[in-house]
Amino acid sequence: MTSSTPLLQARGLFCERDDRILFDGLSFSADYGEILQIEGPNGAGKTTLLRLISGLMPLHEGELLWKGKPVSEVRFDFISSLLFLGHKTGIKSLLSPLENLRIWCGARFSVDENSMIAALEAVGLGGYEEVPCHSLSAGQQRRAALARLHLSPVPVWILDEAFTAIDKQGVTELEGWIVDKAAQGGMVILTTHHRIATNSRLRKLQLGKGQEIEIVHEVLGEEEMASAKHEGES
Repeated sequence: MTSSTPLLQARGLFCERDDRILFDGLSFSADYGEILQIEGPNGAGKTTLLRLISGLMPLHEGELLWKGKPVSEVRFDFISSLLFLGHKTGIKSLLSPLENLRIWCGARFSVDENSMIAALEAVGLGGYEEVPCHSLSAGQQRRAALARLHLSPVPVWILDEAFTAIDKQGVTELEGWIVDKAAQGGMVILTTHHRIATNSRLRKLQLGKGQEIEIVHEVLGEEEMASAKHEGES
């Protein structure tokens, strides 16, 4: 991979659902140190695109490249390099947050118990580690899912409406984790209606304007960051 080769590239993606074309000829790229925010109205295909990128749905047309090579040729390296958090939390309600983390980590990598407890404390669930998740609020269940971000060593986060159901403090904290991930050289691809205040490289992919695909490069200045932060707190 040369320095000019993006970490992830999409070329000519096509997707149709219920006899309706969501996108056609969609091409974009994302790289280390970037946040790619996918925007568009409901039904534009935002979640579908994330699932295609994550390998949870097969491609109809087009291709994905990982470090310059087709994902089909480097699937293990690709899949093992990303963390996908969907719109649904993926939390088993009969289990506690700690038990959920044990199962999730056990299927992926070795993590000690103290690290899991620290991750739950980091997302505001200190003292709730052993409480059955069905007894937690929707926001607390979302936080239990977000604890995975503090445990996974992968360079790429793919987040579908991760700000859903969490309070203002949680929104601010999650925004900080996303910005830190990019600042540390990771890559984040996400869908959200929340305006992210960051001086990292933020790029926007706009879906839902007919066949028009618009990439907006946005790096916020200090005044814009303060305005965006105020909007998130209001």
